[in-house]
Amino acid sequence: MLVGSSTEKLDALGRSLGLPEERWLAVAAALSQPEGARQVLGAALAKFGQVDILLHLVGGHIGGKPVPQVTEDEISTMLRQHLWTTFHLAQLLMPHMSANGWGRLIVITSPSA
Repeated sequence: MLVGSSTEKLDALGRSLGLPEERWLAVAAALSQPEGARQVLGAALAKFGQVDILLHLVGGHIGGKPVPQVTEDEISTMLRQHLWTTFHLAQLLMPHMSANGWGRLIVITSPSA
């Protein structure tokens, strides 16, 4: 399952993987909101029946500024992007992984992810 903000980009990525259509799904969702994570979980369960692994690649950053020049809005954006997206997904997916008796949650944050 591919999740991001642009359905068009996700579809292009999915097609480029060369997998049969039944093996992947693209979902555009705002993961910084709990509803976005619920949307992703619902789509994953509807298509695949269970969730075993979450590989959450989070990108973007505001680097290059001295701390006194960083605004609260910039920090809030970073927290929404990195912390809240990860938290919302983990909070919803971990119980399903536990119920399956197995699961993995892998989170990688990088400016270029």
